[in-house]
Amino acid sequence: MKNSNNTPKHPFASLEDKALVAAFDSLYDQYSGALFKAILDKVSDQQIAEDVLQETALKVWKSMGQYDAEKGRLYTWLHRIAVNTALDSIRQKNKKKNRKNKKENEPLSIENVLVMPEIKDEMGIRKMVSSLDEKHRAPIELFYFQGYTQEAIAKKLNIPLGTIKSRLRSALKKLSKVLTR
Repeated sequence: MKNSNNTPKHPFASLEDKALVAAFDSLYDQYSGALFKAILDKVSDQQIAEDVLQETALKVWKSMGQYDAEKGRLYTWLHRIAVNTALDSIRQKNKKKNRKNKKENEPLSIENVLVMPEIKDEMGIRKMVSSLDEKHRAPIELFYFQGYTQEAIAKKLNIPLGTIKSRLRSALKKLSKVLTR
C-alpha cells in the first residue's frame, strides 16, 4: 500500500528487521500498561489478562504492516486488537464451559452407552444385549455393534422397516430398565 507520492502508508513498512524489532519493543513499552488495563476490564482475571496481552502482542507483531495512520491513531488500532482478543478469549472460555456442562448434565441413557465403544464392555452391555430375546437382540447387535442402518437391518432380516424401528425402541426400553436397576 502506497500513497500518491509512492511512500508507504504505514510507518513500519520501510524499517529493517532490527529497526522493526526496536519499534515493536518501543510500542510494547509505551502501550502495554494501558492495553493490559483494557484487557483486565474485559476478562476480570489477572492471569488470563496477561495471556491475552501476550496474544495481543503476537497479533500486533504479525499485523504491524496493516496499520494505516490515515485510518486512525495507533493507540486506537492497538486497543481494538486487544479488546477483540479479550472478547475472543471470553467466548472461547464460555464455549469450553458450555461443552463441559453439556457433557456433565447429559443423562447416561442406553443410547449414549451403546454409541460409546469405551463404555460398552465396561458396563457389560454386550451381556445385557445377549439376555434379550432374539427378535430384539438381532436388531440391536446389527445397529449398534455392527453399524448397520435400520433399512439395511430390515433387508438383512427380511422384516418391514417399521417393525425394525419398533423392535429397536422396545429393546432400548428393556435395556434401559436393566441399566437403571
